[in-house]
Amino acid sequence: MEIYIDSSVDAKRGKSVGCYKLVGASGRELVRTVNLESIESTAAELELALRVLSALYEEAGWNEGVTLYTDCTNLANLKTRRYSIYHHNAALYNRLRKLLIDHDVVVVKAKGHTKRAKLIFSQQKHFAEVDRGARKALRALA
Repeated sequence: MEIYIDSSVDAKRGKSVGCYKLVGASGRELVRTVNLESIESTAAELELALRVLSALYEEAGWNEGVTLYTDCTNLANLKTRRYSIYHHNAALYNRLRKLLIDHDVVVVKAKGHTKRAKLIFSQQKHFAEVDRGARKALRALA
């Protein structure tokens, strides 16, 4: 399964939204947006990844491989980094890192905000869809 995630944050208004897309091996797709609590861009992306993966593995009982696409560099490098307990997002980083390692999730760094003319690969198109979805959902919040 492939999962594409992106978040959008408006710190001035204290709002953030995440958008994710699940693409199954059969080609079935599911796109959803969710309101997030974090108003910092990295924390919002981590929160979204944690929510989606937790729902998939812990609630739905998924036990097959997953590739997660994100434009968040910190998330893409999370499996190989360790964070001090004093880091302000340490609990979030460590919970997500454990989930990624326990379920052997492959995390791929996607290029964010890709122009339509450069959307060559299907992965780029899927990521662009969640990128636009998150920004659109954030603008729609009053």
